Amino acid sequence: MSLSMPHATDAASLTAKPTMDADTPTVLFAGGGTGGHMFPNLAIYEALQERAWSGGANVAAHFAVSNRPLDAALMEKHAMPFTALPVKPVTGKPWRWPAFWNAWRSSVAMCKRLMRQQNIVGVVATGGFVCGPAVVAANDLKRPVILVNLDAVPGRANRTMVKRAHDVFTVYDQPKKNAWQRARTIGLPLRRVAIGDAMPGDARLALGLDLDRLTILIIGGSQGALTLDQAMMHLAQTSADSSLLRDAQFLHICSDAQVDALQAAYAKGQLTAQVTPFVDAIGQAWSAADIAISRAGASCVAEAHASATPTLFVPYPFHRDQHQRLNAQPLVQSGGAQIIDDRKNATRTAHGIKTALLDLLGDESKRQAMTEALQQNQPANGAQAVAACAASWFMKAPKA
Repeated sequence: MSLSMPHATDAASLTAKPTMDADTPTVLFAGGGTGGHMFPNLAIYEALQERAWSGGANVAAHFAVSNRPLDAALMEKHAMPFTALPVKPVTGKPWRWPAFWNAWRSSVAMCKRLMRQQNIVGVVATGGFVCGPAVVAANDLKRPVILVNLDAVPGRANRTMVKRAHDVFTVYDQPKKNAWQRARTIGLPLRRVAIGDAMPGDARLALGLDLDRLTILIIGGSQGALTLDQAMMHLAQTSADSSLLRDAQFLHICSDAQVDALQAAYAKGQLTAQVTPFVDAIGQAWSAADIAISRAGASCVAEAHASATPTLFVPYPFHRDQHQRLNAQPLVQSGGAQIIDDRKNATRTAHGIKTALLDLLGDESKRQAMTEALQQNQPANGAQAVAACAASWFMKAPKA
């Protein structure tokens, strides 16, 4: 069991938290393996804190995450107590089943122990393999569960857990049958720092960018996006003859491993670029951008919509269910986004991105039309709805 109690909250985290004591009820937020599962949980906890500041009941948080290094780094960055579970994704390889079941049973036992020790009164689960043990433990100990489905196509864990949840929320409408009949549709829960509310010039200044250049944001999600990064390297290295690209500036958020190679590629193509492995105040990055090139994870799609940034979505190509493509489809249908196929080949993917990007850079009226399309029917931040539900369930729960 890995229990971490970070020492201090950094500037990007919430400040002036309500006072907690040993009797403060604790909500277990389950979801890990990617930031796409963890950031919505942070947003819901943020909304619960806002309720406490407004006179509601205080609530503490504990996070159940995977044992991948990304999860610990993210929890420590936000000064959140967490437990890293050994559970792994379900495997179709029979020789790995014994190890999977051992990790599963150990994770369920850890969650039960945690619930008894930490006065945990309920679970908020945002999907992924980490959630299973937490939900099963909560059911066994009679703790309520709130399930939040983030993607257009529910994953295996969500399809299983929906039957075990007391309340169900979904970012994308699901067929109204079976356990999904009671699902309430919400906007994706977004942290305050993920919602762009600055003027483009102010956001660029805060990020150290040129105030007057057209700005292109490239973002692959919490773990970066290797094939997208490779395509952008090829695009950069072959774009020295493009005045539209040389006159613009790029803000490229990628994995640590790709920073040097990407910076070198932009320099070779004589393009102005800032390459960085992480921007916590991601709303500033979206506010600064005139155009974005992005994977289509649920969080990226929601952030593009919230900031009304014209976006070229390049869905992750290796998912069998192609849920990232379906995630982006509503924004494409609205006229605010386009889908570019990731062809798993840097040259071919770069060609598709470059063609669409040059079209947008050269047509301000088209960019404006896409922005206006995104500004229509923007969903409310779903963090508030889930927090209200959590308060109604969990604040009535008896002490563990």
